[in-house]
Amino acid sequence: MTGTSKIITSAAAVMVVAMIGYGALDSLLLSPSRRLDDKIAQSQRKLADFNGSEISLAKYRKRLASLTNRAYDSDELRAKRLVRMRLLAMAKRSGLDNAALDFEEIPVTTDSSASRAYRQIGWRVKAAGTTRAVTDFLYMVNAEPYLGGVDNLSVVPDLASRTIGVTFSYLTLVLTTGKGRPPGPGELATGAPDEPAEIDLAVAARRRYDGIAVRDLFRPYVKSRPALLQAGPALTRSYESPQDRYRLVALSRWAGQDGQVEVLVHDIQEDIVRQYKIGDDLLGGKIVAVDYSPAAMPDEPALLSPSRIVLKIDLEYWSVELGQALGQKRLIPLAKLPELLRRPSTPDK
Repeated sequence: MTGTSKIITSAAAVMVVAMIGYGALDSLLLSPSRRLDDKIAQSQRKLADFNGSEISLAKYRKRLASLTNRAYDSDELRAKRLVRMRLLAMAKRSGLDNAALDFEEIPVTTDSSASRAYRQIGWRVKAAGTTRAVTDFLYMVNAEPYLGGVDNLSVVPDLASRTIGVTFSYLTLVLTTGKGRPPGPGELATGAPDEPAEIDLAVAARRRYDGIAVRDLFRPYVKSRPALLQAGPALTRSYESPQDRYRLVALSRWAGQDGQVEVLVHDIQEDIVRQYKIGDDLLGGKIVAVDYSPAAMPDEPALLSPSRIVLKIDLEYWSVELGQALGQKRLIPLAKLPELLRRPSTPDK
């Protein structure tokens, strides 16, 4: 064997030995180490998923506790009875027609998931009354602090009786635990929560809906709009100023083909709305303009008033903001008069 052959044979032998040694090292040390690294990474991913699930579960438990505290009752029969009592009390307070009031029980439905965590109960409500009474009733139902909601709402005006008919479904949940069983002590609510305070109908949130009754929005459009709109029974109130019983409720171009602005003033004492136009006399003065430029409310500078009327009483100009009583009129300095009134004009004859 020549020297070259010996070198080649020796190199081949060394390579074979090295490959065998690497295979043995990989099987004994490297492969187990890689498998261990993979298991560690997999465990870390599972731990991260578990921590995320725990955070989500904590949020769900907090949400469930909040809903449970607002539930009518943990017992289905008691919850049905309480819902009906609450709806009856709201209908009576709002002044709905008792003869037209009707309740129909809605069939119970159960949670279709495997947990069967709740049962849905409710009543189909049918009622009728004045626009104001229906608005008050729907506002109270929507503001109800108990867990519930309105579905399939229908509002139908009756021109013959001058009333509004309303039907809707009021639904709530009876929460359960386990496989649909009622909750036990310490699990969920074991009885009805405390009776909530009476819903306030004088708050700003309710006043936002005053325009529904004032504008009679639930009724079909009538081209020949009457001068007086009867909105309900007369009220007996006392006012600091006689003009406080009159409130500016709308400024629009809905009436007429000539683009004349329609000024609507609500007489709270008689509960009727009167229509005026620019040039008409109003409580000792004359309506001379309608100003649509935004301006700060006199009593709440942080709020903007979208429009107002300008009254001329003798030689002075006064403004009444939309939504204010006429007794809240404010004297306008000559420098702040609307542009259309700054032009020189001849005195009234």
